[in-house]
Formats: sequence, C-alpha cells, structure tokens
Amino acid sequence: MPFQPRLPLLALFIAASVTAVPPRASAAGALARGLELIDQAYLFESQLKPPVLLDKALERIERLVPALASSKAGDRAFVLEAPPCRMRVELPPEASSVVDLKKPLERVAAFVERCTGEPLSKKSPTASVLLRAVLSGLDPYSTVFDPERRSEHTIQFRGQLAGIGARIGIRNDRLTLVKVYPGAPGHRAGLRDGDVVRRIDGVSTTGMSVTEAVHRIRGEVGTPVRLTIERKGAPELLDFVVVRGIVTIPSVEAESLPGGIIYAKITHFSQTTPEDFRGHVERLYRAGNSAGVIIDLRQNSGGSMLGSASIGDLFLSEGLLITTAGRRGARVPGLTGEIRATSDTPFANLPVVILTSPHTASGSELLAGSLRNNDRAVLAGERTYGKGTVQKTYGLSNGSALKITVGNFLPKGLAIPGGGMNPDIEVDRYVIAPGRVRLPASHVQLDLPFWLQTPSWLKAADRRPVIAIPSVEELNAGEEGAAGDHTTKPANDPLVELAAELLRRAGSTSATEMLSRARNWLDARKQLAEREVASVFARHGVDWSAPQGSAGTHASLERLEVSLAVAEGALAAGETGRVTVTVRNRGTDPIYRLRGKIVGKGSVLSGHGLLFGLVPPGAAKTWELEATPSRTSRTSRQLVRVELYDDAGLVGIAGPFPVVVRETPRPHLAFRWRVSPQEGGTMGIRIEVNNRGNAPAEEVRVALRHPETNEAELVRGSETFELIGPGETKVAELKARLLLSPAEPPALDLTVSEPKFGTFETAKIPLLPAGAASEWRDPPRIEVAGYREGEGASRIVVFRVRDDRGLEWVLSRVDGDQIGFQRMLPGTTQAEMEVPWLADPAKTTRILLRARDRTGQEAIYRAEL
Repeated sequence: MPFQPRLPLLALFIAASVTAVPPRASAAGALARGLELIDQAYLFESQLKPPVLLDKALERIERLVPALASSKAGDRAFVLEAPPCRMRVELPPEASSVVDLKKPLERVAAFVERCTGEPLSKKSPTASVLLRAVLSGLDPYSTVFDPERRSEHTIQFRGQLAGIGARIGIRNDRLTLVKVYPGAPGHRAGLRDGDVVRRIDGVSTTGMSVTEAVHRIRGEVGTPVRLTIERKGAPELLDFVVVRGIVTIPSVEAESLPGGIIYAKITHFSQTTPEDFRGHVERLYRAGNSAGVIIDLRQNSGGSMLGSASIGDLFLSEGLLITTAGRRGARVPGLTGEIRATSDTPFANLPVVILTSPHTASGSELLAGSLRNNDRAVLAGERTYGKGTVQKTYGLSNGSALKITVGNFLPKGLAIPGGGMNPDIEVDRYVIAPGRVRLPASHVQLDLPFWLQTPSWLKAADRRPVIAIPSVEELNAGEEGAAGDHTTKPANDPLVELAAELLRRAGSTSATEMLSRARNWLDARKQLAEREVASVFARHGVDWSAPQGSAGTHASLERLEVSLAVAEGALAAGETGRVTVTVRNRGTDPIYRLRGKIVGKGSVLSGHGLLFGLVPPGAAKTWELEATPSRTSRTSRQLVRVELYDDAGLVGIAGPFPVVVRETPRPHLAFRWRVSPQEGGTMGIRIEVNNRGNAPAEEVRVALRHPETNEAELVRGSETFELIGPGETKVAELKARLLLSPAEPPALDLTVSEPKFGTFETAKIPLLPAGAASEWRDPPRIEVAGYREGEGASRIVVFRVRDDRGLEWVLSRVDGDQIGFQRMLPGTTQAEMEVPWLADPAKTTRILLRARDRTGQEAIYRAEL
C-alpha cells in the first residue's frame, strides 16, 4: 500500500460543491434517497453488490451494538441475534440494486431498538448510521456527514468561517492562541500568538476542550465575544472584545529565496486558495523575483477541485487543464466536465518546479499533473499518492449530507496512474543511523485497492523519472531526522535547494527545455550524490559498490537464502529488542547494492529498512535493527516478510517469518471520588487513583472536562502524577464552582488516563455533595486462562474475565467477525469465553475480547496468534 497521508480524511477529498437534492416521490426519506444516489452515481459500479454490502453493513453495525451478532445463512440471508431475540434477514432473489437494501436495513434498525432498548446511535440519525454502514463496504472517501460535521466540511471546502481568526490549541494544559492570523478580527483587536485564554464571555476555560472553545468563540458575523487573556509579561489579566467577522483560513505560505526564486507552500485547496496564492506570489514577483517559482505540495493531500485548477490557470494562457469522467468515462451530472485555461495568466513567464511526496494527493496531484501534462512544470521529489477520484456531496432530508465517489479527474485528459505519479527528478532519500535505515519511498510494492486503481476505460499518464538522484541523511543513535521532513525552513531543505538551483541554471517555461538544459548538471549532481551515499554507508559497514560496465546483473530470489532471527526468541512489550536479518548469496555472481524492507500488517517491524550492499558469491551479509513493541502489546505471533531490492528494482519477497511479542507486567488503575462543599461557593472534588496492577503507571492524568452548559465552571480541572507504583494510591484535589442553581445538579466528565499502556477510563461525576466516596471503579480484567485442542488443526484459547462489581457482558471477535456474546446475570464477577484459533504457520488470527462491567467500565484485549 502507498503511504497514507497523515492529515484529516476530510483534506483528502477532492470535492465538488454541496448539492441539496429534494427527496423524490419514488424514494422518500434520507435512507432511500441516499441508497438511490449510491446506486445511480457511485463510480465503481462493479462494487455495488447488495449481498456483499449488506454483509459489510452488518459488520459495521455489530461494532456499534455489542449485543448484536450476525451470521450468514446462505448467499443472500443473515441471522441476527441479540439474546433472547433472533431474526432472519434476507435479500429476495430479484434484488440487484443498492436500493433493495432499504427494507433489510430498516428491519435491522428496528430489531436492534426492540431487542436492546436503544437506537443504533444516540448522536446520529438512524438513516445516517445505516448509510455509513453500507459505505463501509466501499471506498474510504465516501461517507455521511451529520449536520454538525457537514458544517465543518463546508467550512473546509469554502475556506472561510465566521470567527476571530485564530488557531487554538492546548499547551501545558491551558487553552492557547497558537496562531493569530494577521489582519483577522482577533489580531485587529490586539490578540497575539501565545496568549492564554482564561475566560470566554466570562466562563472559565479550565478543563475546556478545543472543540468546546471553538464552539463558544465562533458565531454570527458582527457579534462580539469577550476573551480574558493571560499574556507573558503582563502584570494582570487582559480583556479583549472581538467582533466576529469573515475569516479566510490560510492555505499558502510564500517567501523569496536567493537568486530571484519564489517559494510557495500550499497546505490544502479551498475556494479561497487561488486568491491567496495569487496575492502572495504576485507580491514577490513584483518585487523582482522572476527566476522561477517552487510550489511545495509535499504535505498537501487535496481539497477543492476548482481551487486546484484555478491555480494551474495562473500559469497557462491556453489549453486543457482537466476533464472529469464518471462510470465508463461518461459525464457526471452536476460535475464540471472540463476546465480550460483562460487569458488571465499573471505568471505566464515564471518557470515552475513542483515538489512532491507520498503525501501529495488528490487536488495537489491535479495541479501537478495538469501543469506537467501541459509541459509547464517539472516535478521533483518522490512519487505521489495516486488518488485520482472526485467526490460529490449531496444534501439529505434529515440535515445530513452524503459524500460519494462519482468520477475521476483527468489532468489534461490523462488519469492519475494507480500508485501515483513519478516525478521527473526523483530524489531517493535514505535516512541512516546505527542499526536503523529508512529506504526511499520508491521502494514499495503496490497492492492497490479498487479505489486507487486506474479504471480500464481511462488512459493514465504513466511516466518514468528522467533521473533518480540518491540522498542520505546520517543521524546519531536515537536522533530523529530533520532535513526533508517538509517542516524545515526552505533555506535548509535539500530538495528546495535542488529545485532553486535548477531554476537558476536552466529555468524555462517549457519543462522539457528545462530538463534538457539541466541534463549535464543533473548527471554530475547524481554522481556526486552517489559518492556521498557510498561514503556514508561505508561508515556503517556497508559496501555500496556499483557494478563496473556490464558486470552487474539483476539479482533473483532463487540466488538468495534469507533468514530472520529475534534475540532471545521474542520481543518484550515496551522494551527494545534486537532483530537480525541475514542474506546469503548462493549464486556464482556478486549481487550489488542489495537492500530491503520488512513488511507485515500491524507488526512492530513493518517498515524497517535493511542495507546489505555488495554480497559476493557464497558470502552472507547481516543487518541488525532495534525494535520496541508498544507496552500495550499482548502476547502474540506476528508474521512478516522481507522485500529485497537492487538498482534494477524488486528482487523478490521472502517469508513469512514469525515474530513473537511477549507481554510484560501492566498497571491496572482503579479510581473513586467524593464531592464536598468548600468556602467561596466552590465544590471540592477528591479523586483517588489506586494502581492494582503489577507494574508502575507513569504520567497518570486525572482531568475533568468543562461542562457544555454555563451552570458550572472548573476552578482546578486536572492533575498529573509522574508515577503510581503497584499498590500505591494518589489523590487529586480538584475544584468546581456552581454558577446557577439548576433543578438537577450538572455532571462533570472525568477521565483517568495513562499514555504508556493506553489506559483511558471515564465516568460522570454529579456536582452533588456526598457524605461518602463513590464505589471504586476500574475496567474488567481479561487474561488467557489456557489452551486446549479443538477440531482438526484448530485450538481453543480460553479467556478468563473478572470484575468485582459484576460483569454486564463479554464478547469475542475473530478476524473481525463476532463469534460470541454473553450477557451476564446480576452478581456475576467471573466468566470464561472460548475462542477458536487455527494454528496456521502461514497465517495469523486476530482475536479481540471486549467486556463491560455494571458501572460502564470497559476493557479490550487484542492479540494475534
């Protein structure tokens, strides 16, 4: 799989505008209309198989409703169980359309509500939950927005909102203005970066989440919001009244570089990005920077299709920028069919280099592809992500919105190739440290899901790099890479430096001409880079010699013997262990520049690079690496494979190799509270935290969340304990103040968390004085009690679940399928659950146990065997 961009999924969408569609008489209601739209407009028509989608939908609903279990009863039928209820759901033989899922889904929703006493969701409309369940069987870019999320999506798409113009975050447990945008209402009112927000309209921000703060600060244009600020160096708190206005979300950063070069970084595409980009670049262009522009898209995962195309139009006075195509190349109703360049071309004479990476996706690929396919820009960096689809958003009658994949965008009529676009100048970047190496992004084997494959009816713009230049960053042990991670300043970024030098030496408005002029310089730069890489690798014991003349041949896996060994036989959770990979050349010819990568879904070793270099005939080379499994890891067996490469490409894939991870002692936190009145109208909230496990708990945070209403505020909302040893109890003294006298006392959300082992427990504390402390609360304990033989090659894993306050239910899943659910009788404090495990050396089994006690505390046990 290609690298997944690490930005919110919303930013990955190249989106068309929201279309409000009234329900048709033939399909009234949000569920019916949503299914109808999927059936009529979804791009990948071959994936619309009602039995498969119903199966996937039931899997999704099972995760929402623990008491529900479904099992297949034929090709088109399923049996639902929520003890003591049981029901059969069946698609009729003539059902061939997604619309035919409506009645079965409605029956499932009614069954859940009748047999569990609760709806599918307390937060989302039932129709939205059901549509989201159906879409879980399709691509990850198709989804349903609830009304509130729909509003956020619209803000991202339009690039504007009504507010004060500041980015807010939590710094040192305090609500802070991380960035106040120049010229925005907040900046004009006097707010500055780093200001700590103590109150919003008189309400304390202690314990307030960023989401809640944003909700309070945003509002209608022209209305005021009062912020009480703590500013470094100010002797007292400051009050600012900010009148809300229309704020443009910044998406472009630009500056000039030596030699008349403009550097412009685009973080995402919205409808305001073209104006933002034009303003920044035009200002620098008029100041005399005319040697060329570098457009950095390495951290840009997409956004508005029209916003992206409009930037391309700034560099082209004529020609086709993009076209769109739906099923089998047909036009998509309501979607722009093609976009051509206009005569409004302020940067027609600026040479262009675009920087790309595996994070460059969707709308940023559209811009890069449209300019390159028009011979207007050189691409430099790494291969892009490869998302060439466009999504369209439709309004539904319940206030939600359905966003589905409806077509492909085609830069100058050519599809984005599956697996991404190769740059013209590929920079193969290695990062090496003692026992650790990261290979270039080009070293990846593509097993593309259907939504990233190029449709058979489209022609892709698949081009090979003109030149591949290696680079290397050498680090000390424990040091993290800096250069090339796309967060360094342009002046210190090697790829920016290469692009700037290319523009200074060979800048041209024709990409072909620019590459031709720079060919000798690029060749010389490659030779110099290869010598530098070989020198660095030699310091790490790797001979990076290249074959002389025709001496080198492409290696084959048949010539290699590959092994993988773990020191002491297993990796311990939370501890650093050593792993050795050995390759032996069984052939008669030397193998040059051999390198590799460990791959394995979910494995702690996945992604680790391997360097072997020259492997003479009969010789063996080893690479040792360090790996640290998460402390949360349970005893498990992971399977990994080793991909091997030489300069000609993939040599082969060896394995699988089993890697055992052994769990280590863990903390187990219990807590209770007591509320008591104090002076000044405050309430003292005493939280006791006891470690009942057999390992220390570190950085334990006890925190109250600010109530969403104005009935109370927090005076002291959190405390962190560096260490709570086994058997030890620590006490957090927190405070809150009632602002009103409500009929029912407000409740505060409490969280007790420990990051190293992933502990996150919650409870609601009523602000009601109590003479005694509450009962202790802690999650159920889940452990392996033993194994026994099953039928054939299978074995049975016996799990024991315990909880002193009484268990409510326990469920089990194997490879995602729910296979067991037990609802416990009142007073049950211990239960056992048997889970089948097929002991296959070439395959692992994913096992999940989940349990809830009578106080609502839950525990989850995950392992691979």
